Amino acid sequence: MVIVLTSEKTTSNCYLIEQDGRVIIIDPNDFKRISLLLESENWIPDQIILTHEHFDHIEGLEDTRTTYKLPVLASSVCSKNIQDANMNLSIIYDMFCYFRTGKITNERTEPFACRAADITFDQEYDFSWQGHDFYLRLCPGHSKGSALICMDDSVIFSGDYLVEGEMTNFQLKGGDIEEYKKYSAAWIRSIPIGTTVYPGHGITYTLTGIERKDALL
Repeated sequence: MVIVLTSEKTTSNCYLIEQDGRVIIIDPNDFKRISLLLESENWIPDQIILTHEHFDHIEGLEDTRTTYKLPVLASSVCSKNIQDANMNLSIIYDMFCYFRTGKITNERTEPFACRAADITFDQEYDFSWQGHDFYLRLCPGHSKGSALICMDDSVIFSGDYLVEGEMTNFQLKGGDIEEYKKYSAAWIRSIPIGTTVYPGHGITYTLTGIERKDALL
């Protein structure tokens, strides 16, 4: 079972994968909502995985990892960049939120940094958990530390790629469309039609191929 928690402030999605009362958390964006769900269901979290370094996907990271004593898995570049408020973009938090939601707040949000991930990989990483097989692949372009998370060859947690109705943003700090063309586009283009996509923003959907326009077909 996959549960989605969407932030009203940033529109980012956090995913909780639950199997037999154990949980993997992907992109912890809101510690309070995550903890309330875990406590209400009596679920036990096992680890955190990050799709990339941007603040809207890691805002609840430190509280979640500390409270539940969880290891964090991320690409090596993502791990480096979450430690830098410039690279994780929290320095433009309020501007970003206005861009995503159109809402203005009088409260100033301070930039922040997180500790390094506990488990890192350079290009690929795979593991098994609760009968599920996971494969992670570094896919730079949207950010240098972006990675896609595949589960059981039928599900993709795509971060800020393959967001339905949106072209991938390569303009943020660390974004690089040429790097994307060189290292990531062909692999994203190869994702099978029919794969269930859980994106970093927006709704869950089944891949038809239309959403891969930004894979430079």
